[in-house]
Amino acid sequence: MGNAYTFETSLDDGMIIGFFIIADDTSGVIHVCYGENSCHVQTYDQWCNKERIQAVILEKPVPQFEKFRISLTTLDSAKRGANGTPNNYKKMGSTFKFMGLMVAYSNEPKLKVRLW
Repeated sequence: MGNAYTFETSLDDGMIIGFFIIADDTSGVIHVCYGENSCHVQTYDQWCNKERIQAVILEKPVPQFEKFRISLTTLDSAKRGANGTPNNYKKMGSTFKFMGLMVAYSNEPKLKVRLW
């Protein structure tokens, strides 16, 4: 996803508790919005010389039916890193590689997919 793209979704069942991205040398600051919550997360760090899966944990879960948006920003720094700890790297990203959501369902999902 480039700078002009925004990912938006909501769930009919369960809560969004985070999401997975591919962090690499094109990573940067993303803007995450849901309900009255908004934060900037720096996804670039010292390990971004290679592609790797990185989890972004939300401070508060996104309840069902609430819109959840992620977009790449033109900022070069943010106070928060992906895992919630401070990240003082300054890097403006050129792409955002979204993999999937971390979801806690209130009911058992109908579609069961094995991970292995």
